[in-house]
Amino acid sequence: NVIFVLLFLWVIFSQVSSIGISNYGIKKVLPKLIVGAVLVNLSFYICQLAVDLSNILGFTLKEALEGAVSGVGGSSSNSAIASGLGAAVAGILVLTGTVLFAALAVSLMLVLLVVLVILIVRQAAIVLLISIAPLAFAAWLLPNTESLFKKWVSMFRGLLMVFPIISLLYGAGKLAGAILMT
Repeated sequence: NVIFVLLFLWVIFSQVSSIGISNYGIKKVLPKLIVGAVLVNLSFYICQLAVDLSNILGFTLKEALEGAVSGVGGSSSNSAIASGLGAAVAGILVLTGTVLFAALAVSLMLVLLVVLVILIVRQAAIVLLISIAPLAFAAWLLPNTESLFKKWVSMFRGLLMVFPIISLLYGAGKLAGAILMT
């Protein structure tokens, strides 16, 4: 805020004394300077709103798909299939199924671990990006640093989309599992 006050004083000094920024330059700089000062001071609230919207979207997707899972139902009877198979074929199928289940369980545990690490890294990166948000919004003011602001926005937006995407995949997986079970 002190820097903004100094910049405003420089603009006022330039207007009064005609030294420094030209009239055209003042008309070009002043609106962006005012908007930048407001955005820098509101940057934490803007980021908080974006994170909240991302979390709401993620939880809504997950709950909607889990609600669809509860709508999928039905029971099937496997007793007719099991009684028609011979004992040797049933034993081979049980052994194969057990091996496949163990492989899938190990794979599932690895996937869950990777997702957990991704969400932890996402959380830490979002906290870091929010902590530098005022600097990013200040970088938007200057033409030479506007690219840094664009990089910050793209990283922040990408990290905010991670949770809704994971929620969508999780809910879709539960829905597909329920459909396959029926």
